[in-house]
Amino acid sequence: MLRTTHQSLAGGGGSSAGSSDNSEAGVPAPMLQLGPYTVSFGVQFRTLLHRKTLLLVRDPSIIIVQCGLPVGMGCFHGMVFQGVGKQEFGIASLQCIFIMMTMVCLRVLPLIATWIDERLFMKLEASEMLHTEGAHILATALTTTPLSLVGAALQTLIIYFIVGFAPEYLPTVLGWMLLCFLFFDSVFQCVSAFAASAEEAMVLAIPLLVVTMLFNGLDVAKAIAPQYLQWVFFVTPTAYAMQEIVLHMARDAGEQGQLLIESLGYQEGEGYRGVVVIITETVILRMIQFLALKYLNTVQR
Repeated sequence: MLRTTHQSLAGGGGSSAGSSDNSEAGVPAPMLQLGPYTVSFGVQFRTLLHRKTLLLVRDPSIIIVQCGLPVGMGCFHGMVFQGVGKQEFGIASLQCIFIMMTMVCLRVLPLIATWIDERLFMKLEASEMLHTEGAHILATALTTTPLSLVGAALQTLIIYFIVGFAPEYLPTVLGWMLLCFLFFDSVFQCVSAFAASAEEAMVLAIPLLVVTMLFNGLDVAKAIAPQYLQWVFFVTPTAYAMQEIVLHMARDAGEQGQLLIESLGYQEGEGYRGVVVIITETVILRMIQFLALKYLNTVQR
C-alpha cells in the first residue's frame, strides 16, 4: 500500500513529457516532495492508519483479544469478589481494588511479542524510506491504544458492578484505572521498542513492575516505609490511584475507614499532583519509545 502510494506519486511526475501534457490539459502537475521521502508525513500517516484499520477489520481475532478477553476476565474477577462492595469497607475491599488495578494495568503485557514483530516490519519499511517512525507510532496510537483502552474500561466496569460498589464511586475508580492503564501501556510499548526480543522485553519490564506494584500504598504503605524510600511513592502511579480511590470510599465508612486511612498513611489533596505525574511519565515514556524505535534495533541487510 505504501509502496503503491510512492510509485503512483513518483510516476505522476516522472517524465517531463507527462508533465507537459498534464499542464497543457489544465491538470496541475503533482508537487515535488523534497527530502528522502516521496510523500509527506500526512500521506504516510493516513496510509498507515488506513492499513491498520483494514487489518483490524479483516482479522477480528485482534478485537476479540483486545476486548473479548477483558470481558471474560472481568466476569471471572467480579464473581470471585461478588458482593464485597456491599459489605462494610475494609480489607476485602482493598484487596478487590488492588487486584482489579493489577489485572487492568497488566492486560497488554501479552502484546509485547506482537509489538516486537510489528517493529521489525516497521524497520524494514522505514529503511526503504516508505515512511517515518513517527508516522508508525502515531498510527498505532490511534488504533491499538484506543482498542486496548476500551477493553480496560469494559473490564473495570464489569468488575465494578458485579462486585457491587456504590455508583457514586465509579468516576473515581474508572478514571484512575484508565490513567494507570495508559501509563503501563506506555511502559510496555517502550520496553518493546528497546528490547531485541520478547524475552528481553520481559526482563526489562519486571523491575519496574515490581516497584510499581509493591509501592502501591497497600503492600508497602507510606506509614511503614523507610524514610529513604518515601520518594518512590512520589513517582509511582499505582500509589496515587490506590490512595485516591481508598480515600473516596473511606470517607463514607466512618471510624473503620478513618482507621484504614491512618494505618496506610494516605493523605488528602494529592490527586492533582498524581494526575500530573502520571501524564508526565507517560509522555516521557512515549518520547523514549520514539527514540528507541528510530535509533535502536536497526535492520541489518
